Amino acid sequence: MIESLVTVVASAVVLMAAFVIASRIIPDEYDPAPARSPARTVEPPVG
Repeated sequence: MIESLVTVVASAVVLMAAFVIASRIIPDEYDPAPARSPARTVEPPVG
């Protein structure tokens, strides 16, 4: 039980570290603001 919990926490930390590093390396290609904007996610009805 403890081993699995440690594994889950360690993997989460590694994923977050990779996410932060990637966002710092490629700030131009990756921008989280447009993805969270409702104008980008919700498309207007066609027709």
